[in-house]
Amino acid sequence: MPIVKCPYCGADVEYTSGEVVLTCPYCGTSFAISGEEIERHLMGRVNFSINEIYSIFKSWALRKPETPNDLPLKARIKNYQLNFYPYWVYRVNVTFAYEGYARNILVKGRENETFVISIPANKKMYGTPLQNYEFSLKGKVFFSSHYARKMGGTILNADISEKDAWANAWRTILNRAKAKIRMRGVTGLTLEIQNYNIEDKSFVHIPIYQVTYAYNGGEYPFLADASDARIMYAEIPVGTGFRMLALGGAVASLVAGIIISIIGIQADLPVFAITSFIGFLAIAAYSAYKGLLRKVVSKKFYV
Repeated sequence: MPIVKCPYCGADVEYTSGEVVLTCPYCGTSFAISGEEIERHLMGRVNFSINEIYSIFKSWALRKPETPNDLPLKARIKNYQLNFYPYWVYRVNVTFAYEGYARNILVKGRENETFVISIPANKKMYGTPLQNYEFSLKGKVFFSSHYARKMGGTILNADISEKDAWANAWRTILNRAKAKIRMRGVTGLTLEIQNYNIEDKSFVHIPIYQVTYAYNGGEYPFLADASDARIMYAEIPVGTGFRMLALGGAVASLVAGIIISIIGIQADLPVFAITSFIGFLAIAAYSAYKGLLRKVVSKKFYV
């Protein structure tokens, strides 16, 4: 493994090829491979134990109609990890002008908005629920590698430079500004950034539980923020009762569609008959789809 000296304490720090920001395991200082120290390095505290997180997860899962009622009793944690994932976080005030059309009428304007953008700092986070995770810096504390190790966590170093992260953040800012205007029904949009100010730039490690739990012979994962107990991603088994109910609803919808279409034809209402049958067929297909599912996947952020 290649070695670089910590600019603060002088200790030798091993790193993997591709990593660009390291945390010294001896003094806890975070620094770039090029040598400069990271000015503002924050972290989320582990405010919830694994047992507390699991209890919250089970209560949350029961809100979903698909969840088996006996999941809290029968489900067991198979394994878990606590990882501290790195993000570059920018708070940017932007002034932009736009022009476009709303109902074929030319509209233009100038707006000012502050964006807070979180960019994953490790390539392994992309293509996972960690990629689009958004969080507040409220309650975050200055980073301590000693604290992370004390909590049993693993610290991931960054392999995405601050320069590349900023380029990604800038694209995100442009997309969000455009999306805001398009929500007003504006088409043919052109947007120009007139001024911007980076009000804050932080390197932040967020503690995330990666949990696998077992239920009825199957294994299911979920991710949760150890700071605020938000469920970031979860796979949940579908209960037999829900599946039977959904399949029964599919059959009932199909039968109802056939009966109503026959009545419509007999009443010389072919359009009504066809549209009614298609409507009930769509309901039947959706109910059958839900009934055949073995698990549901949630990719939103809940608490």
